[in-house]
Amino acid sequence: MDLLIVSGKGGTGKTTLAATFSQLSNSKMIIDCDVEASNLHLLLARDDLERHPFSGAKLAQPLDNECTACGLCTATCRFGAIDNGIVDALRCEGCGACVFVCPVDHLVLQDATTGATVLSATDYGLMSRAEMEPGAEGSGKLVTEIRRQGRLATKDVPLTLLDGPPGIGCAVIASMTGCQLALVVAEASLSGLSDAERIIDLLQQMDVQTLLCINRADISPELTKQLEQLCSNKDISLVGEIPYDPVVREAQRQGRSLLDYPESPATKAIVAIWDRLSEAIGEE
Repeated sequence: MDLLIVSGKGGTGKTTLAATFSQLSNSKMIIDCDVEASNLHLLLARDDLERHPFSGAKLAQPLDNECTACGLCTATCRFGAIDNGIVDALRCEGCGACVFVCPVDHLVLQDATTGATVLSATDYGLMSRAEMEPGAEGSGKLVTEIRRQGRLATKDVPLTLLDGPPGIGCAVIASMTGCQLALVVAEASLSGLSDAERIIDLLQQMDVQTLLCINRADISPELTKQLEQLCSNKDISLVGEIPYDPVVREAQRQGRSLLDYPESPATKAIVAIWDRLSEAIGEE
């Protein structure tokens, strides 16, 4: 089973939950789908086992033949990415217009390395993750690739735990495709409420069974009630509420697991949420 943890926005605490769940779960594969800002590996001790370059886009590249400096490419490019045959890779969109107008075939579209896939070993199982180059495109393609890498590395593992990216864009859609269960981590804030509703709508459109938990639920009781009402309106189960707890930040500063603080209110709430998730996924 694929269990996806998403939030609709950044900063809700989903990666903290994903790291703790990976420590509580038995046999699983861990995949960090937040390829544009991968950070789950910072919470889980790991050794990189494999690293492979990834090409998710084509960019214009000059060839060795002489450029006549006619200026047609510069005039044609709508992105300001080329000046007389010299290409700015950060601005190039790979549309190929410059290649089409060049009279001397000085330019060509070539595969560009936009990131890397990484297979890592942690104390809690294998992790598949990625690193994207600054300004690179193709995050959805990269998510699909690290999920494929994860399946190949652990064919017989019963649970795949995916830490999803924030938002509702291409990388999120690539993360939830084919998943059987998703946990939405919402926070008791106005943006947390609106973004939780957006991600729930997307999950239901993709026909993914959806559960929700509320992080920092006690910072705004009114908004927590609105999130509870959202669950009722969308016919999804609320599996737990996590109180604000300074221990979470302290554990991260110390590089320690929340499970090292068993008396923490946040830890107790997260463990209770995992117990409910275990029932849903059938894990003992």
